[in-house]
Amino acid sequence: MGLQKLGIALAEQCTRFAKACGKSSILHTKPVHIPNIEGLRYSRALTGDIVKLEKPLSKFSPIEQRIIKASTEDELTILEHDVDKLLTSGQLDKEVTQRYITKYQQFYRDIYKGKSISPNNIFKDVFGKNLTDEEARMLCAKYKAILQEPDTAKYVDKLFLQAKKDFGLEYIPFELRQEVQDGVGFAIRGGASEYLDYLKLTYNKDNPLNRHKLFGLIMHEVSHARQTEIAIAADFGTYVKALALRLQQTPKFKDKPINEIIQAVAKRIGPEKLQLIRGKYGTLDKSSELYKNGVSYIDGTLNYEGVKEFTPEAFKRYKLQPIEDEAYHIQSKANELYYYLTEMM
Repeated sequence: MGLQKLGIALAEQCTRFAKACGKSSILHTKPVHIPNIEGLRYSRALTGDIVKLEKPLSKFSPIEQRIIKASTEDELTILEHDVDKLLTSGQLDKEVTQRYITKYQQFYRDIYKGKSISPNNIFKDVFGKNLTDEEARMLCAKYKAILQEPDTAKYVDKLFLQAKKDFGLEYIPFELRQEVQDGVGFAIRGGASEYLDYLKLTYNKDNPLNRHKLFGLIMHEVSHARQTEIAIAADFGTYVKALALRLQQTPKFKDKPINEIIQAVAKRIGPEKLQLIRGKYGTLDKSSELYKNGVSYIDGTLNYEGVKEFTPEAFKRYKLQPIEDEAYHIQSKANELYYYLTEMM
């Protein structure tokens, strides 16, 4: 029997069975209720972030418009300085201030939200450590505990000491100096001494973004200290001369002989520190990657230019310097770690 004849025979059998049972059809269910859908319209799928504003963008103040439009880390960094100026002069109300805080927090959530984050990769990238999964979990737990310190100054102290250890610099006696100012100001400044004797942080005690910003900034500045350590290990004499030549370009040292400046720089770094670094690294092979990095850091020290004004063009040039490019990369990875610790762990 062909498939067609078999199908017809089965259909006839089912029909006779249904009639014998008093049914007029095989399917016998209640009708489905259809809700009133008048007024509904088709809408295309959303493909990007949607910002709902309570009024047209043109009705916001210039600083508010910049906050709303900000879409990069550089824009937020430049904005914080302008926001600070307006805060200091009393020209910024709480609503606009809160808009900046919300924008900053949302920006970093958007970067890492849904991203697969590997602490192992972060620690390798930042500290050069190859850790097992268990070692990475233990290190994450240490940073998580630091984040739970309620006092900001103690939080900064603990974070500095842990970062110093993880960068392999715990053996060098350079200190942390905190300059805590009153008020809400958003700008946070940091600097690592090129003599490898201190790291300084300046921030406002009531800044609600302190914990996040300081986490990345401390990693940034301690990485600069590591650059100095490797530069000294590669060629102490050339590093000292590079720093002295740069100092000679400043008003304070322009009339002093270069040899006098070299001696002053070498004395400030000190023979004890040099001995500690040489004890760790010995004499670096000139074909090694570490030596080449040290020479690169020396060159970066000689030609270094600080940021004099926070404009997009000036800030971009500043960040493109090899020394800063590396430090900002580490700061970015630290921000990724901060998100992992606060949102995913």
